[in-house]
Amino acid sequence: MVCDEYPNVRVSVRTLSRAGAEQRRALADMLEVAGELVTVEVIPILPDEIQKRVDRSRRFRRYAVLAQRRASREWRLAARELYASGMSMRDVATVLGVSHQRISQLVAP
Repeated sequence: MVCDEYPNVRVSVRTLSRAGAEQRRALADMLEVAGELVTVEVIPILPDEIQKRVDRSRRFRRYAVLAQRRASREWRLAARELYASGMSMRDVATVLGVSHQRISQLVAP
């Protein structure tokens, strides 16, 4: 691993998970400062096609998180509206495909 600002400071690691800590240690030693004063950002250089796939997967994961939040909100609102319309918790549970205990949690204030 090479540091842009200090190209002579190099470290070898077996895994990327250790790269930041090892580079921080090496830079701190070279600069003769405490490791806490050194900031390191590890940026793996990947082949273009793989980087594009990684970027797409991250974007889709963000979309999935947002979609899950929206789905949860709609599901909770549906449970509350069904219950408020006079359906029993067991019937609401049957409509939504969950247990009546879960409906009890969803309709609670």
